[in-house]
Amino acid sequence: GLALENQRLFDQTQNALAEMDTLYNASAELNTAQTYADILKVFEDYAAVSRRAQMLSIGLFDTPWTSESRPRSVELLAVNAPDNLDPQNLRLPLNLGVETVITPNEYTFISNVEQDTRVNQNLRRYFLETLGVHAAAFFPLVVAGRWVGYINVYYPTPTLFGENALRRAMAIST
Repeated sequence: GLALENQRLFDQTQNALAEMDTLYNASAELNTAQTYADILKVFEDYAAVSRRAQMLSIGLFDTPWTSESRPRSVELLAVNAPDNLDPQNLRLPLNLGVETVITPNEYTFISNVEQDTRVNQNLRRYFLETLGVHAAAFFPLVVAGRWVGYINVYYPTPTLFGENALRRAMAIST
């Protein structure tokens, strides 16, 4: 019994060290990134949540989103999407009630767009009909306490998000 417990603790330690090494490498690459495309590439390479994704993007609001004012538009700074999709369609339409799925304080994971109660009818139609998206993840970009944009990840099928994958993606996007 003691040998099994020691092996379990050893395995946990090895897994934790491997995860720390991965996060260290991601951080090192983020520190040397020259463009937003480089930043998105690091997220794509190191955040396991992006592996089954069909589209990723970094969006920046025209003005910070605060409790007193909302941005009017989103500029896409970097996009990784299929060639047959107009990248501008990836901009979240801010007039469709997106504040139910993106917030400055929480990471949002929508495993099934059709069934998630946070997704209103108009936003659901946008995801399903315009983008062909059935699951999504949103990571807020907050700089100096101001919500300035987001990283989004879209999936072609309903997708379950594993705890470790979510934790790593949150660590990389922070």
